[in-house]
Amino acid sequence: MTIPFKKYHGTGNDFIVIDNTKDFFSANSPKTELLIKKLCHRHFGIGADGLILIERAPGVDFRMRYFNSDGRPGSFCGNGSRCAVAFALSNRLIKGGKTLFLTSDGHHEAAVTKQDGIVTHVRVNLKETRMPDAVADNMYFVDTGSPHVVLFVENLESIDAVAEGRQIRHQKQWAPDGTNVSFVKHQQDGKLYVKTYERGVENETLSCGSGAAAAAIAAHHRAGGAQQAYTVTTKGGELRVAFSPPAEKGSAYRNVSLEGPATFIFQGEFSRNGI
Repeated sequence: MTIPFKKYHGTGNDFIVIDNTKDFFSANSPKTELLIKKLCHRHFGIGADGLILIERAPGVDFRMRYFNSDGRPGSFCGNGSRCAVAFALSNRLIKGGKTLFLTSDGHHEAAVTKQDGIVTHVRVNLKETRMPDAVADNMYFVDTGSPHVVLFVENLESIDAVAEGRQIRHQKQWAPDGTNVSFVKHQQDGKLYVKTYERGVENETLSCGSGAAAAAIAAHHRAGGAQQAYTVTTKGGELRVAFSPPAEKGSAYRNVSLEGPATFIFQGEFSRNGI
Protein backbone atom coordinates (compact mmCIF):
# COMPACT_ATOMS: atom_id res chain seq x y z
CA MET A 1 0.00 0.00 0.00
CA THR A 2 1.27 3.48 -0.87
CA ILE A 3 0.21 6.44 1.22
CA PRO A 4 0.29 10.04 -0.12
CA PHE A 5 1.72 12.82 2.02
CA LYS A 6 2.64 16.49 1.87
CA LYS A 7 5.45 18.16 3.71
CA TYR A 8 5.10 21.64 5.22
CA HIS A 9 7.14 23.86 7.46
CA GLY A 10 6.23 26.73 9.76
CA THR A 11 9.35 28.92 10.09
CA GLY A 12 11.56 25.85 9.71
CA ASN A 13 9.55 23.61 12.04
CA ASP A 14 8.76 20.83 9.54
CA PHE A 15 5.99 18.24 9.38
CA ILE A 16 4.78 15.29 7.34
CA VAL A 17 1.02 15.76 6.87
CA ILE A 18 -1.31 12.93 5.83
CA ASP A 19 -5.01 12.90 4.99
CA ASN A 20 -6.12 10.08 7.26
CA THR A 21 -9.82 10.29 6.44
CA LYS A 22 -9.38 6.90 4.72
CA ASP A 23 -7.87 5.38 7.88
CA PHE A 24 -4.37 4.72 6.57
CA PHE A 25 -3.13 4.89 10.15
CA SER A 26 -4.47 3.38 13.33
CA ALA A 27 -3.42 6.12 15.75
CA ASN A 28 -3.16 3.82 18.78
CA SER A 29 -1.20 0.92 17.24
CA PRO A 30 2.37 0.16 18.44
CA LYS A 31 3.28 -0.38 14.77
CA THR A 32 2.16 3.18 14.06
CA GLU A 33 4.64 4.57 16.60
CA LEU A 34 7.50 2.71 14.91
CA LEU A 35 6.36 3.75 11.43
CA ILE A 36 6.11 7.43 12.37
CA LYS A 37 9.54 7.33 13.99
CA LYS A 38 11.00 5.89 10.78
CA LEU A 39 9.17 8.37 8.53
CA CYS A 40 10.47 11.32 10.56
CA HIS A 41 14.07 10.04 10.54
CA ARG A 42 16.20 12.51 8.57
CA HIS A 43 18.44 9.84 7.01
CA PHE A 44 16.25 6.76 6.62
CA GLY A 45 12.84 8.39 6.14
CA ILE A 46 11.27 11.56 4.81
CA GLY A 47 12.59 13.62 7.70
CA ALA A 48 10.55 15.91 9.96
CA ASP A 49 10.11 17.26 13.48
CA GLY A 50 6.71 15.56 13.61
CA LEU A 51 3.86 13.93 11.74
CA ILE A 52 0.27 15.12 11.50
CA LEU A 53 -2.82 13.07 10.70
CA ILE A 54 -5.85 14.96 9.39
CA GLU A 55 -9.14 13.20 10.21
CA ARG A 56 -12.89 13.78 10.27
CA ALA A 57 -14.60 14.72 13.54
CA PRO A 58 -18.16 15.85 14.30
CA GLY A 59 -18.84 19.56 14.62
CA VAL A 60 -15.51 20.72 13.14
CA ASP A 61 -13.87 20.93 9.74
CA PHE A 62 -11.18 18.42 10.73
CA ARG A 63 -9.30 16.87 13.61
CA MET A 64 -5.52 17.10 13.86
CA ARG A 65 -3.56 14.28 15.51
CA TYR A 66 0.03 15.27 16.18
CA PHE A 67 2.98 12.93 16.76
CA ASN A 68 6.52 13.94 17.69
CA SER A 69 9.42 12.53 15.70
CA ASP A 70 9.91 9.87 18.38
CA GLY A 71 6.62 8.35 17.17
CA ARG A 72 4.63 9.22 20.28
CA PRO A 73 1.53 11.42 20.48
CA GLY A 74 2.42 15.01 21.25
CA SER A 75 0.62 17.84 23.00
CA PHE A 76 -0.64 20.92 21.15
CA CYS A 77 1.70 22.02 18.37
CA GLY A 78 1.38 25.67 17.32
CA ASN A 79 3.37 25.58 14.09
CA GLY A 80 1.99 22.15 13.27
CA SER A 81 -1.58 23.38 13.64
CA ARG A 82 -0.91 26.23 11.24
CA CYS A 83 0.53 23.77 8.71
CA ALA A 84 -2.46 21.46 9.25
CA VAL A 85 -4.82 24.31 8.35
CA ALA A 86 -2.86 25.04 5.15
CA PHE A 87 -2.96 21.34 4.25
CA ALA A 88 -6.68 21.01 4.95
CA LEU A 89 -7.37 24.01 2.73
CA SER A 90 -5.24 22.62 -0.11
CA ASN A 91 -7.02 19.25 0.16
CA ARG A 92 -10.44 20.96 0.14
CA LEU A 93 -11.31 19.74 3.61
CA ILE A 94 -12.20 23.34 4.46
CA LYS A 95 -13.57 26.18 2.38
CA GLY A 96 -12.90 29.87 2.67
CA GLY A 97 -10.38 31.58 4.86
CA LYS A 98 -11.60 30.50 8.30
CA THR A 99 -11.89 27.14 10.01
CA LEU A 100 -12.69 25.38 13.28
CA PHE A 101 -10.64 22.30 14.07
CA LEU A 102 -9.94 19.90 16.93
CA THR A 103 -6.60 19.05 18.53
CA SER A 104 -5.43 17.28 21.68
CA ASP A 105 -6.33 20.27 23.86
CA GLY A 106 -9.72 21.03 22.31
CA HIS A 107 -11.18 23.30 19.65
CA HIS A 108 -9.28 26.04 17.84
CA GLU A 109 -10.23 28.68 15.30
CA ALA A 110 -7.88 29.72 12.52
CA ALA A 111 -7.75 32.22 9.66
CA VAL A 112 -5.76 32.02 6.43
CA THR A 113 -4.06 34.79 4.46
CA LYS A 114 -3.47 34.18 0.74
CA GLN A 115 -1.55 35.97 -1.97
CA ASP A 116 -2.12 35.01 -5.62
CA GLY A 117 -4.03 31.97 -4.42
CA ILE A 118 -1.15 30.68 -2.29
CA VAL A 119 -1.33 30.45 1.51
CA THR A 120 1.20 32.84 3.00
CA HIS A 121 0.20 33.09 6.67
CA VAL A 122 -2.04 31.23 9.08
CA ARG A 123 -3.27 32.65 12.39
CA VAL A 124 -4.38 30.13 15.02
CA ASN A 125 -6.18 31.06 18.22
CA LEU A 126 -4.81 29.31 21.30
CA LYS A 127 -6.59 28.49 24.54
CA GLU A 128 -6.68 30.84 27.49
CA THR A 129 -3.30 30.66 29.21
CA ARG A 130 -2.91 30.95 32.95
CA MET A 131 -0.39 33.42 34.31
CA PRO A 132 3.21 32.14 34.26
CA ASP A 133 4.61 30.50 37.38
CA ALA A 134 7.97 31.81 38.56
CA VAL A 135 10.40 28.89 38.87
CA ALA A 136 13.65 30.74 39.59
CA ASP A 137 15.33 34.04 38.70
CA ASN A 138 14.36 34.87 35.12
CA MET A 139 12.74 31.45 34.71
CA TYR A 140 9.00 30.79 34.30
CA PHE A 141 6.70 27.89 33.55
CA VAL A 142 3.97 28.53 30.97
CA ASP A 143 1.48 26.06 29.49
CA THR A 144 0.30 27.19 26.05
CA GLY A 145 -1.22 23.81 25.18
CA SER A 146 2.28 22.38 25.59
CA PRO A 147 4.39 22.88 28.73
CA HIS A 148 7.33 25.27 28.47
CA VAL A 149 10.02 26.44 30.82
CA VAL A 150 10.96 29.93 29.62
CA LEU A 151 14.40 31.18 30.62
CA PHE A 152 15.40 34.80 29.92
CA VAL A 153 19.07 35.24 29.04
CA GLU A 154 21.35 38.15 28.13
CA ASN A 155 23.46 36.39 25.50
CA LEU A 156 21.27 34.03 23.50
CA GLU A 157 24.03 33.23 20.99
CA SER A 158 26.18 31.65 23.70
CA ILE A 159 23.42 29.29 24.86
CA ASP A 160 23.81 25.62 23.93
CA ALA A 161 20.08 24.97 23.63
CA VAL A 162 20.55 21.20 23.24
CA ALA A 163 22.79 20.61 26.25
CA GLU A 164 21.12 23.12 28.57
CA GLY A 165 17.62 22.39 27.32
CA ARG A 166 18.02 18.64 27.79
CA GLN A 167 19.23 19.15 31.35
CA ILE A 168 16.18 21.24 32.29
CA ARG A 169 13.77 19.04 30.31
CA HIS A 170 14.64 16.01 32.47
CA GLN A 171 14.58 17.67 35.90
CA LYS A 172 12.49 15.75 38.45
CA GLN A 173 10.03 18.58 38.97
CA TRP A 174 8.77 18.12 35.37
CA ALA A 175 8.43 14.31 35.61
CA PRO A 176 7.05 12.11 34.26
CA ASP A 177 6.44 13.74 30.87
CA GLY A 178 9.10 16.43 31.00
CA THR A 179 8.87 19.91 29.49
CA ASN A 180 9.92 21.95 26.48
CA VAL A 181 12.53 24.61 27.18
CA SER A 182 12.69 28.05 25.52
CA PHE A 183 15.63 30.42 25.93
CA VAL A 184 14.64 34.05 25.33
CA LYS A 185 16.43 37.33 24.70
CA HIS A 186 14.07 40.27 25.32
CA GLN A 187 15.27 43.32 23.41
CA GLN A 188 14.64 46.87 24.58
CA ASP A 189 12.49 47.45 21.48
CA GLY A 190 10.14 44.71 22.68
CA LYS A 191 11.19 42.07 20.18
CA LEU A 192 11.93 38.54 21.35
CA TYR A 193 14.59 36.15 20.11
CA VAL A 194 14.03 32.51 21.00
CA LYS A 195 15.75 29.12 20.92
CA THR A 196 13.65 26.08 21.89
CA TYR A 197 14.55 22.56 22.90
CA GLU A 198 11.54 20.35 22.16
CA ARG A 199 10.68 17.19 24.05
CA GLY A 200 9.70 14.33 21.73
CA VAL A 201 12.10 15.69 19.12
CA GLU A 202 14.81 15.73 21.80
CA ASN A 203 16.68 18.46 20.00
CA GLU A 204 16.61 22.17 19.26
CA THR A 205 14.15 22.93 16.48
CA LEU A 206 14.37 25.88 14.09
CA SER A 207 11.11 27.19 15.53
CA CYS A 208 8.41 26.28 18.04
CA GLY A 209 4.98 27.94 17.89
CA SER A 210 3.82 27.07 21.38
CA GLY A 211 7.26 28.12 22.62
CA ALA A 212 6.94 31.50 20.89
CA ALA A 213 3.57 32.01 22.57
CA ALA A 214 5.00 30.99 25.95
CA ALA A 215 7.93 33.39 25.50
CA ALA A 216 5.64 36.31 24.67
CA ILE A 217 3.33 35.68 27.62
CA ALA A 218 6.25 35.25 30.00
CA ALA A 219 7.86 38.44 28.66
CA HIS A 220 4.69 40.43 29.26
CA HIS A 221 4.23 38.97 32.74
CA ARG A 222 7.85 39.73 33.62
CA ALA A 223 8.02 43.26 32.20
CA GLY A 224 4.44 44.46 32.48
CA GLY A 225 3.46 47.45 30.37
CA ALA A 226 0.96 47.95 27.59
CA GLN A 227 2.49 45.73 24.90
CA GLN A 228 -0.04 43.10 23.78
CA ALA A 229 1.69 41.77 20.65
CA TYR A 230 5.23 40.52 20.14
CA THR A 231 7.40 39.74 17.15
CA VAL A 232 9.22 36.51 17.99
CA THR A 233 12.33 35.73 15.94
CA THR A 234 13.43 32.10 15.74
CA LYS A 235 16.21 30.52 13.70
CA GLY A 236 13.61 29.69 11.05
CA GLY A 237 11.87 33.04 10.80
CA GLU A 238 9.43 35.40 12.50
CA LEU A 239 6.17 34.67 14.30
CA ARG A 240 3.66 37.08 15.78
CA VAL A 241 1.98 36.46 19.12
CA ALA A 242 -0.88 38.62 20.38
CA PHE A 243 -3.15 38.40 23.43
CA SER A 244 -5.36 40.24 25.89
CA PRO A 245 -3.59 40.49 29.27
CA PRO A 246 -5.29 39.26 32.45
CA ALA A 247 -8.10 41.56 33.52
CA GLU A 248 -7.18 41.04 37.17
CA LYS A 249 -4.50 39.34 39.22
CA GLY A 250 -4.73 35.57 38.99
CA SER A 251 -6.83 35.50 35.84
CA ALA A 252 -5.72 34.17 32.43
CA TYR A 253 -4.30 35.60 29.23
CA ARG A 254 -7.16 35.65 26.72
CA ASN A 255 -7.49 35.90 22.93
CA VAL A 256 -4.04 34.38 22.47
CA SER A 257 -3.10 34.02 18.81
CA LEU A 258 -0.08 32.72 16.91
CA GLU A 259 0.53 33.90 13.35
CA GLY A 260 3.20 33.13 10.79
CA PRO A 261 3.96 31.46 7.47
CA ALA A 262 2.84 27.91 6.70
CA THR A 263 4.84 26.78 3.68
CA PHE A 264 4.29 23.81 1.40
CA ILE A 265 7.60 22.08 0.56
CA PHE A 266 6.84 18.99 -1.52
CA GLN A 267 4.51 16.02 -1.83
CA GLY A 268 4.99 12.34 -2.53
CA GLU A 269 3.97 8.89 -1.43
CA PHE A 270 5.59 6.12 0.54
CA SER A 271 5.13 2.38 0.80
CA ARG A 272 4.53 1.03 4.27
CA ASN A 273 6.53 -2.02 3.24
CA GLY A 274 9.50 0.11 2.23
CA ILE A 275 9.91 1.92 5.52
